[in-house]
Amino acid sequence: MLNWIKNKLGVLKEPNEETTDYDFRWYEVGDEENPFNKRVLDIRPFTHSVISGSTDVFGSAFGVMRQSDGKNHIGQKIENENFIETNLEYPHNGEMLDGVIFKSEEMECKWDIYIYDNCFYFARSWSGELWFKAQAEFSDNKLLIKKIFFDEEGYNEEVVNDVHFLMKSHAFNQPFPHKILDLSGSEMLVAQVSFKLHGNRACYACFDDITDTTITKSL
Repeated sequence: MLNWIKNKLGVLKEPNEETTDYDFRWYEVGDEENPFNKRVLDIRPFTHSVISGSTDVFGSAFGVMRQSDGKNHIGQKIENENFIETNLEYPHNGEMLDGVIFKSEEMECKWDIYIYDNCFYFARSWSGELWFKAQAEFSDNKLLIKKIFFDEEGYNEEVVNDVHFLMKSHAFNQPFPHKILDLSGSEMLVAQVSFKLHGNRACYACFDDITDTTITKSL
């Protein structure tokens, strides 16, 4: 996955003395400052302070994408598309959803989310590239994601966890941990990859499955 991220999102800087001066903290389950039932690494000192740099080309593309309603993704296939069945569940009031669900307002936020015909589309805010599609079902009190489409040749290790994170952190606007691999034991590398993937919405990194995460206390 790391090589795929580098190819898609750019080369990561190797941690050095200039890039390691951040107060990352691990919170164990049950710690007073940990609001989740998971062991998490607080990476906010990095992800809430770094500024996204861009070339004029990418900066212009981000601006263009702010005008998109996402309808161009309707019926679009993802490169090397495959799918996985899942059963992610969220509370819902029965209201019909159609159009923009989440739109990045700054370059440090990396995702745009749309829904059309009961299908969620998760696209990168800088490029508009479609990474995930999620087929949804609705009832009077819940929203179910039953199937997720993704690039099987590139990004398939954490697809269910990532879609769940995007729903919680972007669609529902909740601080929520994201799952990430233990990258060579480097907290700085974890923070860098997390920012590349999820920007300033990446607050707490977790090495465990997050689909059964609960919030145990007020944030």
